[in-house]
Amino acid sequence: ESVVKPDNQTLLLNWAKALDTHGQLKGCPICQGRELFKRKDFPQRFGITLVIIAGILSTVFFAMDMLLYVYGTLGLMVLIDLPIYLMTKQCIVCYKCRSEFRDTPINPEIEGWDLAIGEKYRILPS
Repeated sequence: ESVVKPDNQTLLLNWAKALDTHGQLKGCPICQGRELFKRKDFPQRFGITLVIIAGILSTVFFAMDMLLYVYGTLGLMVLIDLPIYLMTKQCIVCYKCRSEFRDTPINPEIEGWDLAIGEKYRILPS
């Protein structure tokens, strides 16, 4: 099976080596990397936008000495964030090539981001 990237480059996916006997991802079908991590599949720009809006509103209300509105704003953010956090699915990401895999059964052995492993694959500026 192959995938065509936006720049018309065709990538061959090696699913035979990437899946374990239970059909769960154990490696990257693109680069054959063996180190994967899981993360919430949440649009980060949306999240940072919410944080910035809440920060600005809280600061304005605090400057106006309206502490009840400060707490209300922060409480509202918790009420918005909690269902988003609970309903957001997880995806698997390859440390080596940063490919993301959604709607894939997640192997329970795959953990979240590990800085030590991430540093191994960090691209240094030239």
